[in-house]
Amino acid sequence: MILHRCDQVEVLFHQGNSEHLLITFGTMHDRADGVSFWAKPVAEKGNITTIGFMATHPNWFPRMSMEAAIRTIEPILAKYERVLLYGQSMGAYAALKYGRRLRATHVIAFSPQYTINPAEMLVDDVRYRGSFQPRLHERMAITDAESSGHIFVVHDPYYPEDKANVEAIGRAIPRARVIRVPWTQHFPIKLQRGTARALSILDAVLDCDGDRVERLAGDGRRGSAIRLSTVCEAWSFRDFDGALSLFAKRSTDVPTAERRAFFVDLARACMRRKAYDQAARAAVEATALDGEHEEVVHLRFDLACRRGDIATAAELGKQLAARMPADAAMLDRVGGLMLQADRLDEAQRLLEAAICMKPGNSITYRRLARLWARRKEPDRAVEFAEVARTLKPLDPATHTTLSAILLSFGRLTEALEAAEAALRVDPGNAEALMRSSRAQEAIAKKAGRKPPPMASAA
Repeated sequence: MILHRCDQVEVLFHQGNSEHLLITFGTMHDRADGVSFWAKPVAEKGNITTIGFMATHPNWFPRMSMEAAIRTIEPILAKYERVLLYGQSMGAYAALKYGRRLRATHVIAFSPQYTINPAEMLVDDVRYRGSFQPRLHERMAITDAESSGHIFVVHDPYYPEDKANVEAIGRAIPRARVIRVPWTQHFPIKLQRGTARALSILDAVLDCDGDRVERLAGDGRRGSAIRLSTVCEAWSFRDFDGALSLFAKRSTDVPTAERRAFFVDLARACMRRKAYDQAARAAVEATALDGEHEEVVHLRFDLACRRGDIATAAELGKQLAARMPADAAMLDRVGGLMLQADRLDEAQRLLEAAICMKPGNSITYRRLARLWARRKEPDRAVEFAEVARTLKPLDPATHTTLSAILLSFGRLTEALEAAEAALRVDPGNAEALMRSSRAQEAIAKKAGRKPPPMASAA
């Protein structure tokens, strides 16, 4: 049953016969579909009355949308003395952030973020930077005033990004009990697979039995596939072939999905340290297990981009764009690749679709400007470049893009003005200095004068 729906959040309801209310939140990979909510099998198996918050895309449940959604469910909240909030990653963030508004008496949050707003981060965590939108995520850091109830936060202390986020949350909410589950990376929750395990840990949270929560959170870790994967990934930094050999020996009973996930994670770890040949070997293993899986296609796409293989990246990007037609950032990125590959019709279709969804993205307008310049349409090229400059007047790239386009069509004085505008924003900008010099040289040559000496960045 759908209780609320808007362009950011959907709220579903499952009627059970429990004395407490369970509230769950989807992860960044889950999507509102009017039917499913995160931990639905747990709610159904346990016959627990549950409200499920689902995001329409990775948006970290923005405050304005959540306020409207919460108002619609307040009559249900008022019926329950005990309210348990439950989430993983993006969902765990929401469980902590909206605890007081949802009258939480108990919270369990697996691998939460403190914030994804770069201005509020205490460490350099780039994992979710692509999901940050200033209009949605201003002042989004978790605070004690917004939290409520008995709080348990579960994470892997050896996973640097999660460790830093949980330490920040611990400073913000000192009363929260932090539970460490080593060698599980971002997914200690995977140890709770199976509804019986999940129900047991939720019961322990409701009983406020911290020792039991801690034992259940780490139960089964030693023989788990996730521990094997994490240990092998860590070993791969020293002995890549040895790590692959160990995983092959120990993973014979590991489900295909988890083996695929290991190779995807291993490839990304290799990419982070720029070991692209090793990343390619891991990507081949992942592809052999399930080459059509979105995570595998995305991995191969990112690896092709990193290695400068534009033709392969464009083909894989085309697949991703077809699978993610509502993701403006993906359409923009793939459109840019199509432009690099000189596939102009496909580039135009993708970039125009991205603009319709996210009209304030100056990068997309710059790409469209370059596209129309390639098609020898000066008026349209300049029009899009001017829009980009209007959107981001303090970004020198918007000025240099316009300057390059004007220069290519022989509009020399205007090209020089655009380059000088970039230099007013960033006096040492190498691209702007080069555009200015070229414009001055062309103007001097046209007038039969000796061109001025080229300026250099300080």
